[in-house]
Amino acid sequence: MRYFCLLSRKPHSGLHGVSRRGMPRLSAWLRLLMGCLGVMPMLSWAGDETLRLRHDGLDRQVIVHVPDKPAKALPLVLVLHGAGGNPRRMAAWTGMNDTADRHGFIVAYPGGVGVVSTWNAGNCCGPAERRGVDDVGFLRQAVATIARRWDVDRRRVYIAGMSNGGMMAYRMAAEAADMVAAVAVVEGTMTLDSLPAGPPVPILHIHSLSDPRVPFEGGNRGRMRFPAVEQGLAAWRRRDGCPQTPFASKERPLTWRPPDGGVQHEASSRRYGPCRNGTEIVLWLLKGPGHVWPGALGKEPIPAFLGAKSNVLNANEVIWDFFARYQLGGLAPVAAAPPAASSSEPAPRPVSPRAAPRANAGPA
Repeated sequence: MRYFCLLSRKPHSGLHGVSRRGMPRLSAWLRLLMGCLGVMPMLSWAGDETLRLRHDGLDRQVIVHVPDKPAKALPLVLVLHGAGGNPRRMAAWTGMNDTADRHGFIVAYPGGVGVVSTWNAGNCCGPAERRGVDDVGFLRQAVATIARRWDVDRRRVYIAGMSNGGMMAYRMAAEAADMVAAVAVVEGTMTLDSLPAGPPVPILHIHSLSDPRVPFEGGNRGRMRFPAVEQGLAAWRRRDGCPQTPFASKERPLTWRPPDGGVQHEASSRRYGPCRNGTEIVLWLLKGPGHVWPGALGKEPIPAFLGAKSNVLNANEVIWDFFARYQLGGLAPVAAAPPAASSSEPAPRPVSPRAAPRANAGPA
């Protein structure tokens, strides 16, 4: 059994600083005494804990949510907010904590840099990119710190990101493939000039053709110029050893009509594989939603700026369904191999029934 001791008068001083929501109401000195005497085991019940780390001269924050009383080493999913976001808002917006509780994984929400918080994803974005912030190193430190405090399956560390956070997920796949088993990008694009050689990394990308902020076809938005999404996916298909054309699939498109009777939203998938080590690259292409996290449970930030929210796809479930198939190096032992490409149409690998609300499949 592991123990920790807070060597400070302040109860929030573990690492660089730790705060725990829902901790038993003991005095700071009593908790300190119990920890130092080995009376209190490292706490791991369900709840949120804020880790404050110092990396490369900067104070950083990570909010961690752990399912109730984990009995074994758990997968870890990092969820990266977009530009101007923060960890707590990202957790509330996506509802990923509920998904983690339901499926049994740890979810962590790191925070970017700056007043308008951003990630250095290569050629984007904001203060993090301008200052050359070492976000790859910070996220490595965050994973190592979480793994010291909880029992993490280091073969099953995944990264999902929204917008600028998705761009950062691409950078982690490129530069930390020794640590990242798979990545998921929502309404982002790859902003790296090139991809270094390395092991294959499974990629899931969710993007709307109606996105007003990061256009699928690329182009300028304000001071930013975004590469086309397909340009980055083509580069990843080459690195992962995938075919450049998707295999035929009978997977049904999904549809959903907003309650106010607006334009119907649509979602369909393109799957590229088999790639090296049984990996796959999947693109979910949406029509109708804006620059949003599909199926998000929380209040949408700045609707007029981001565009229409959508329930055409439950991004959380689609992402976890994808992640659960992989560990470092390829397929997880319990995962079924992706369909083989052939001249004839392979048997479909339908999205888990949990991946979309029942009312969303088929005609609206």
